[in-house]
Amino acid sequence: MLLASNVSACEKAVVLSFSGDWQPYFYRIQDSTYSGDDFELLEQVLTSMSCYLNVLPMTERRVSRELAKGMFDVSLGASYTDERNQDYHFSIPYRQEHVGFIMLASNQRDTESLEQLLADGHFVAMNLEGFFGDTVAQLLNQYPQQFIHMFDLNGRLQLLRDASVTAVIDDYHALCKSHRAEGFNTFVVSQRILHTADVHFMFNRATVSVDWVTEFNQQLLRRLNTAQTTTNKATC
Repeated sequence: MLLASNVSACEKAVVLSFSGDWQPYFYRIQDSTYSGDDFELLEQVLTSMSCYLNVLPMTERRVSRELAKGMFDVSLGASYTDERNQDYHFSIPYRQEHVGFIMLASNQRDTESLEQLLADGHFVAMNLEGFFGDTVAQLLNQYPQQFIHMFDLNGRLQLLRDASVTAVIDDYHALCKSHRAEGFNTFVVSQRILHTADVHFMFNRATVSVDWVTEFNQQLLRRLNTAQTTTNKATC
């Protein structure tokens, strides 16, 4: 979808998939209006390249299938892995992600040990298609039947409200946002950070050229160097 011969312009819109709200990074305001920290940064960088963004809503099941077909070009909030790098280009890091977990206040334990919760037979919800660090990967390998897959954070939090799970794993700041929105008497966010990693934009190799990604990274770096940002500390 992107011109390889002219890295500063786009032949067509850069297509971004949307499969559910993920505040504060990417969420829908109205039917065709979107916002969020990651979304706005991506839009600003593309504008500086004379490109424009088109959001394509789709279900979780369609995301992997349509990305492989080249139906959309970019994903945001992606962690780098060697396996993913075989199929996708990655931008330079644009923020750090801190992985944490949240529990119902009524079920809060004396310990905030995720290991102990699982050892006691409790269930945990997370997006099993994501990578949340070695600690979570080891626990998933040890207790595979106690991890419940739910793609979007709102769905995982509903499982928590229903007491179908005891904890939800996700980005720490996204959990803090939900904590504030829900009310401090409903959820408790553990202060334990399970994993910290760089976050990237991820591009489809089938539709995006290396030269274009190089230009994108240059514009992204300029934006990051000039942006007025606060330190992304892992505190609610």
